[in-house]
Parts: sequence; C-alpha cells; structure tokens
Amino acid sequence: MPASERRSVLLTQEQHVLEVTVEGPHDGPPLVMLASSQRDAGDFDESAGLLAAAGFRVLRPWPRGMGGSNGTLEGLSLYTLAADAVFAL
Repeated sequence: MPASERRSVLLTQEQHVLEVTVEGPHDGPPLVMLASSQRDAGDFDESAGLLAAAGFRVLRPWPRGMGGSNGTLEGLSLYTLAADAVFAL
C-alpha cells in the first residue's frame, strides 16, 4: 500500500489526545498494532502496509508522550494502555 494512503488521526477524550496512524480500507476488519515499551507506531510501517494491502484496516496508536499523543503518564498501567487501544478503534 502506498505511503500516501497512510494517515494520522487525532482522537481527543477529556484532557488526553491519542494519535493513531490508520491505513487500509475503511470497511476492512480492524487490526490494532501496539508498540512495545519505549517504541512507537512507526516500527510497524512495513508490516502495516502489507496488512493494509491484504484488506485490513490497520490502526496504530502512538503511546502517550510520543508523536501527537499526550496525557498523564502518572499512574499509567496496563489497563490504561488497553483503554487507549480500545479508544483507537
């Protein structure tokens, strides 16, 4: 999938902004790719492009404090990160 079909979306919830890189068909089955600790959504550029070309709508939320994502990092837990992933959908 050409990089030109990749776009960033900023989602806002209260005082939290989540940047999500989206590619693939809008009606494709959603697939969320999560970066590991201290990494960002750009790590998946190549594989996300292949999955999008296969028909998936690939969603890659940027972790808080990276890219356009922000929000409190205090008290961050796996539940918070899971909520961010669900918010990206």
